[in-house]
Amino acid sequence: MIPNLRSFLPALVLGVAALCAGAGPAGAQQGGCQFGPGTGDFRSVEVPGAGRITYVGRPYFICADGVRIWADSAVAYSGQNMSHLIGRVRYQDRTRELRADEARYFSQAGRLQANGNVVLRDTIHGSEIRNGDLVLLRGGDLRDQDQITVTTGLDLVRPVATMIIKSAPAPDTVREAVTDTAAVDAPPPPPRAPPADSVATPYVIHGDRLFFQGSEYFRASGSVVVEREALLAFADTVEYDQVAERMLLRGDARVQGERFTMSGQSVNIALPGGEMRSVRAVRDAVLTGEDLRVDAPLIQMIMDQGTMQRLVATPLPGDPSAPPVADADSADRARPVAVAEGLRLTADSLDVLAPAEQLERMVAVGKARGETSARDSLNVPQLPEVARTDWMEGDTLIATFSRVEPDLDLPPDTAAAEYRLEQVQAIGSARTLYRFLPEDTVFRAGVD
Repeated sequence: MIPNLRSFLPALVLGVAALCAGAGPAGAQQGGCQFGPGTGDFRSVEVPGAGRITYVGRPYFICADGVRIWADSAVAYSGQNMSHLIGRVRYQDRTRELRADEARYFSQAGRLQANGNVVLRDTIHGSEIRNGDLVLLRGGDLRDQDQITVTTGLDLVRPVATMIIKSAPAPDTVREAVTDTAAVDAPPPPPRAPPADSVATPYVIHGDRLFFQGSEYFRASGSVVVEREALLAFADTVEYDQVAERMLLRGDARVQGERFTMSGQSVNIALPGGEMRSVRAVRDAVLTGEDLRVDAPLIQMIMDQGTMQRLVATPLPGDPSAPPVADADSADRARPVAVAEGLRLTADSLDVLAPAEQLERMVAVGKARGETSARDSLNVPQLPEVARTDWMEGDTLIATFSRVEPDLDLPPDTAAAEYRLEQVQAIGSARTLYRFLPEDTVFRAGVD
């Protein structure tokens, strides 16, 4: 779940309104909040032209809905509709907790500012935001939902969000707020933790600027880095939409796993239930893996439990109603190319089967051509272009591979497993050229 402060602001309003309501702790009991044990001196003065200014030392607010607020000191300015909490600020309710060095709240604008060692944590699901300067705008007449923006602070430490991304929780996973004012002095019950088997692996997101809208959308910008277990993702901008269950990377987008790297101008990651099921790279898409490289305008990778299972590469689909593009070699219409074990395949579309990231088969469909560079040592300058490679063409080409286990007698860094090209089959309008070595014993490969 994406953290939000939906219940934070109404409770904070009660607390700061209490500061301005009267000249002492008795007045602060209005609105369902009161001062708790340990609250220090209370002083209020009327300043001509500025309204009432109220000072509280070591404030501790207790509210009927379970909210607790602490700080080293607090100042409320009635003329500015602003309250300033200073030093070791802590806000806590039944689902989240905010800590900061200081916080300001402008009640009329519905604006909260917190800075200095900021930590906002969802105590139910575990999501967390750290560092930077936080600004929260309350949902209401000016905007439909709460909005949170966190930017890099004066200490130049970038904000980081630890996000638990999964489907929306069942209603009973969040405890209802206590509204009985008789329970105002009782400590809030501990948060209800999710079942152990439902805990999702978090996504850790670093950026120059983080923006959250409600509980269903966030955007990170500025050299964004996303981490999750062995997965890394990089982009200029990253967006997540919980309703659509997708994460979109834009600008120098790249996703890097243990055995593959996938890049493009944009990368769309499908996250049903918070689990990565497919990765779709668009424009200048490139996938590199163990003994495999694919270039295409559009590459889609199908995944299971974080590992690649299948790969499909095609040109970008065009608009049927649009006039035809004159330049057949334009980037969006370029034919995909795959290179594996010295075999180069080009076709209208490519389908790579690699269960558990083990290369097994490549299918090239539509004016397919395969050529191998395995015997480039035979070439001499006098050879015509048609005879410089062994090649095969057809309506469809099917290449199958087998895995060669590493040589355990070699050092670990040189004993990597490899793939062997077992067979290439052409179907429909098939033709091939394969060069045979002459039986003349004086023939010198690469020379004669």
